[in-house]
Amino acid sequence: MTAILGTIAVFLALILSRPFTTMVHELGHALPSLAFTNKKVTIYIGSYGNLEKSFKFNLGRLEIFFTPKLFSLGQGLCSHAQTRTLGQSIIIVLGGPIFSLLLGLVFSWLILSYKNQPEIAFVMGIFLTSGIFDFFTNIIPNAEPLVMHDGRTTHNDGFQFQRILQTSNYPSTYFEAMEALNNDQFDLAKNKLIETAKSGIGKGPLYHEAMHFFTNENYIKDSLSEAISFHEEYGGQFKLESSDHLRAGNLYRKAGNDLKAINNYGKAIEVNYKNAEALYQRATLFHKLGYNDRAMTDLKKVILIDESHSGARQLLDNF
Repeated sequence: MTAILGTIAVFLALILSRPFTTMVHELGHALPSLAFTNKKVTIYIGSYGNLEKSFKFNLGRLEIFFTPKLFSLGQGLCSHAQTRTLGQSIIIVLGGPIFSLLLGLVFSWLILSYKNQPEIAFVMGIFLTSGIFDFFTNIIPNAEPLVMHDGRTTHNDGFQFQRILQTSNYPSTYFEAMEALNNDQFDLAKNKLIETAKSGIGKGPLYHEAMHFFTNENYIKDSLSEAISFHEEYGGQFKLESSDHLRAGNLYRKAGNDLKAINNYGKAIEVNYKNAEALYQRATLFHKLGYNDRAMTDLKKVILIDESHSGARQLLDNF
């Protein structure tokens, strides 16, 4: 009977440790976000922003969405408004890894406290391992983007911290733009972002922040043309990621410029040959323009990368 209970305890610990330690990590981001901003702060556990089949909890300005998908329980995301200062941004980004590290120290103490009860100590060890895993996978910079549910991308905490440090050399107009955005002064934010880009900045988060702004219809009326204009004017100043080229391709496609869209999807694939979405989008345009051999080649690559890509499989069935 004891063995059965021990097995059940270990099984539950394996399942519950990931959402628990992920929640603690995201609270490390959320609590300073609540302190430094006056807007809503959202935590997602079990997804990167997917609200489907999720449970919602509200605690004042903090809202939490929990998605109980077994193999996604370690996914977590904290969404918050822009901060006003460099120091605040650093505290928010490092808050997650710090909370994970502190959680690891707590479970280390619990293991020592229960060293004479190996079953309990073993369960505590599972939570300790999960917390330390969260710390290292987030604090070590990783340039590989995390794709959110809406198609936008983000990066782990270490990479974001590097980017924030790059803003230390930014002109004051960038921080004025962030403050204007926080205060819903969208015209002012737009002008300040463009003014910052004109200064010749070529590193850090400026391009991504600006493109996020210009592609948001809630911020700007003619978002499509404004986003394309900013990309064409200033995109060349930055070392763009695969996801940046993918977004540019989607913008050109919406504008009806299929050839420029294909060109940008190609650039996205050059940077990351495993970008399944860029391959798929290029394949659909090849198919539309009658280049069926090229379309089929791209679609087969999509399936090799992502076997569950329903769009690619459906299009392949049309050949």
